[in-house]
Amino acid sequence: MKLMSQCRDFRLGDWLVEPRTGRLTGPEGERRLEPKVMEVLVYLAHEEGVPASREEIVKAVWGDVAVDDSGLFRYISQIRAALGDDARRPVYVETLPKRGYRLLMPVRFSDAEPRKVESSRSRPRSPWSRLSWIGAALAGLALVLYSLFQPRLAPPPMPGTESQTPAHGVSADTLRVLRLGDYLEDRVTCDAYRKARSAFRKVTDEHPHALFELIELNMAASVLGCWPGREAYAEIERLARHPSLPQAERGVAMAGLALFRDRDPAAADGYLSRALDSSPRLKQDQLLPALIRGLSGDFSSAVAEAGMIVDGTPPHPGRHWTLGVLLYFSRRYPQAISHFRQMEELFPAFQPAQAMLALSLLKNREYQEALRTADGMSQAPDPGSRFALIPGYVYGMAGEKKKAAEFARRWQDRARGQWVSPLGLALLSHAVGDDHQALDRLQQAYKEGDPWLVLLKVDPTFDSIRDLEPSAALDTADSGS
Repeated sequence: MKLMSQCRDFRLGDWLVEPRTGRLTGPEGERRLEPKVMEVLVYLAHEEGVPASREEIVKAVWGDVAVDDSGLFRYISQIRAALGDDARRPVYVETLPKRGYRLLMPVRFSDAEPRKVESSRSRPRSPWSRLSWIGAALAGLALVLYSLFQPRLAPPPMPGTESQTPAHGVSADTLRVLRLGDYLEDRVTCDAYRKARSAFRKVTDEHPHALFELIELNMAASVLGCWPGREAYAEIERLARHPSLPQAERGVAMAGLALFRDRDPAAADGYLSRALDSSPRLKQDQLLPALIRGLSGDFSSAVAEAGMIVDGTPPHPGRHWTLGVLLYFSRRYPQAISHFRQMEELFPAFQPAQAMLALSLLKNREYQEALRTADGMSQAPDPGSRFALIPGYVYGMAGEKKKAAEFARRWQDRARGQWVSPLGLALLSHAVGDDHQALDRLQQAYKEGDPWLVLLKVDPTFDSIRDLEPSAALDTADSGS
């Protein structure tokens, strides 16, 4: 439904909210919200402090369109950012675990009798709303792989109150686990993925949907650089043989193994085609075929296909991000820069977009802008994943060798005490001029089965490394050793 047509201007605390223009005016100046974000705020305003569940908000704003939890979390984050709010010490928007969200400040509408917004509470809920599975995150080519394998949620409806009986005989603890947003909040971190993996492992026997979530989580986290590829592949292969896993999901899992572990796009395409033909619900927002098309060199078709999916589905950082990475891979740097800057506005907490913006600026020889973006990333909280290494690479390639060397030393010291992506370290070594170590790190990445490697031949980030020793790097890729 069109919430905007039913709402007049209103005051939320010290802010004047003008839904039809998307404008907020308050003590910190003027802010703008894109239409869907504003609709979420309008819906919460009409609830007048009563908690609204995630399902109710999605039903009211998007109707029957499937929207995953991470997309709604991003919208809530944008509302908080515009209002200068803090999720840990909220003044305007409060998160109620297992219940949803509510506004804390009083709402005063400009008309004496505010128009009522139809509540989704009067509508029947679908017991199993499938949510988008294409997700978020990572620098260079790993980011696109992550966006293809962010865990997709298919949870039963969350109880609105503690007294409600969990649906389908599933325990309340399992419902909490299946709503992965409890673990993967506004920022993508390796710590969040480790917690999620531990939680999913505990419920795979009770709830079959957790099997596929755990498969996708392993792929996403290994691409992020949270743990080695070999470790993830072993668990994915075991889960893919589980008798409770549906055939279509098993096909997607095998496609992922064929592409990222075996580096065999043709085999991956075969698995994926059969899986999608047998399950139309998996096909509606599936971006893996576009990636495979890009690997074959047909970037024009890949970008067009990804663009159609992005335009035809609700805003989602992973989908937007994948389109941007395909633009980057196809060397359309000005378009990639424009796209990632738009992503910064839509998803301000999504650090992988900043990483790709820095790389795109670097490749377009806009060195000062690239350095400024890298500085912003290095000052942000460390997510513990591989894209946190991108600032050092940008420093070195943009001429700030001393700064790059200091950055590289910190990460090399860190690698002595914990696992750090050798492919990320290879980029750092090359950026500071140590090409021998860079190639050693690259060989180590092949031995560990890094999922990043499947795109080595098409990712512009690795152009200079390929120029160093094309036979050493690419012959290893072709051999699959």
